Parts: sequence; structure tokens; C-alpha cells
Amino acid sequence: MTTDDCKEAISYLKRLDMTRDNFDGIFKNIGNITPARPSSVYLSEGVHILTLRDTIMKKSEVKDTWFFIAEFVCQETTGEHSPGDLTKWIQDMSKPKPERALENVKAFCEAFDPPGESRKIDGDGMLDIIHEGTLNNLDVIARGRNITTKRGTPFTTFSWEFCPNDTTLATMGLAASKPAEDLELPF
Repeated sequence: MTTDDCKEAISYLKRLDMTRDNFDGIFKNIGNITPARPSSVYLSEGVHILTLRDTIMKKSEVKDTWFFIAEFVCQETTGEHSPGDLTKWIQDMSKPKPERALENVKAFCEAFDPPGESRKIDGDGMLDIIHEGTLNNLDVIARGRNITTKRGTPFTTFSWEFCPNDTTLATMGLAASKPAEDLELPF
């Protein structure tokens, strides 16, 4: 933010009649707050080039269910996202057939290795991936396809592919759905 931007923001706040007392009242407890993680959206249908930001395991606050969560920064996509968007893929690890969830997570993890190479994906390997972040900042290609379950619930299924350096949608013969956008402040 430049000096001119700051001056414009101060001017905007003055126009809102933001007195020191009002300002202090609004932000009185901010020192006790934990910063929010940037919000993200579920990965959509389409072909996506993604950079892995983090993998985590999270237990549901409602029931005894564990989820494997992969968080990404979208680089390019044919889907509804824009470059720079934070997206996530969630795998329910307590499905009626937990081996299917394990198959999905293993396929995801193996996609980060070049063809012919493979890291050991076992309990220790998953510990390294989740706690040590051994896949973080690597790119992967995700191909999402919308389906409807037997119960009529819409669902997006994904296949994962290794992403060689310098891969773009154009080199894959695909067109991006949206260019990167500039953010605009409301003042």
C-alpha cells in the first residue's frame, strides 16, 4: 500500500465519521484474536494446475470423522476458479469403505512424482507429507469431473497427474477460463 493509498483510506474513514472512540471500540479485542487463515473454496470441475500449499488431517467437530485436506493455490484452470484462488480437496477418511479413501489419497500423493519414480506412501511417508510438508510448494495437475451419486448427491471426482516444469494449460492444448484479475479497493 502506498502513502497515497493510506491517505485515501484515512480520508475514507473520516467520511464515515470514524472517531477515535468508535475506532477503539470496534478493534478493542483484536489483540486477543487468532488471525484467520485465508478462506478457500472446494476444487471444482475442470483441469487445474495447482501448487500444493499444505496438507492437514482434521477431525470433525460434529462427529468422529477424520478428513484429509489438501490446500492449493490455483495457477491455471479451465474451471470456475481464477489464478491465485485458494482451493481445497477434502477426502473423508471414514467413509463406509475407508480403503477407497486411502486409494484416493495415495493416488494424490503419487501424482507429485515423475513417471517411473515413486516415493514410499505408507504411514511414515504420510507423516512426512502431512507434518513435514514434503510435497508443499510442488505443482500437480487435477482433472475434476462432476458426477451424481446413487442417492442423487452432486459430487466432483478427481484424477491427479504429475506436472512437469513449465507445464501450462496452453502446452496441454487447453484454454484457461479466466485471466488473473487485479483487486480493487472500495475507496
